[in-house]
Amino acid sequence: MAQDPVAALVRHLAATSSITGLVTADHIYGDALPPTTATIEKAIAIRWVGGIREAYLPIVHPRLEVRCWGPTDAVAAQIWLEVYSVLNGLENVIIGDTRIMSVVMDGGPAALYDNERNAPYKLSFLSVMSQLEAVSL
Repeated sequence: MAQDPVAALVRHLAATSSITGLVTADHIYGDALPPTTATIEKAIAIRWVGGIREAYLPIVHPRLEVRCWGPTDAVAAQIWLEVYSVLNGLENVIIGDTRIMSVVMDGGPAALYDNERNAPYKLSFLSVMSQLEAVSL
């Protein structure tokens, strides 16, 4: 079964105390924010927005979008900086049964404003290399 690098990175962030000190683990999402989260002040969302698969190897190179919301631009930036420090440069780690071979933050952050949530957020992009097959320990 193919492994989901987005779910693995969400699990990794939710298990990192420096992240959960800023954002509740329940407010770290592996897709767009659900409509029921409109009143949540701080959140992180990671979405798969593109990428390629290796033709002859069980490896995928997804391009991921990362959004970090906060009640103020400064708080959104603080959350983004912590996400950056945790994920950027991550190499050859196993999260659950998923091997993340590399993570590079290669775009952003862009300071934007979410009119639906009435809150600022930071938008950036990750290039990831991940093994498609489950890792057996």
